Amino acid sequence: MTHHNELKMIWSELANTYQLLNSTTGKAERSRLKALSEMLRIEYRMLTSTYTTPQELSK
Repeated sequence: MTHHNELKMIWSELANTYQLLNSTTGKAERSRLKALSEMLRIEYRMLTSTYTTPQELSK
């Protein structure tokens, strides 16, 4: 998987996680989703050394 595709995949997973988080009311599930979103954000930040904005990923 290329660096570019990996970033797009993480961005997509993060967007899906936020959608789930917004529609979930269970406390344990919300906690798990918040932890997952934080992990994805950290991973995304680590990989974004060559990209500065999500818009660049769609090019």
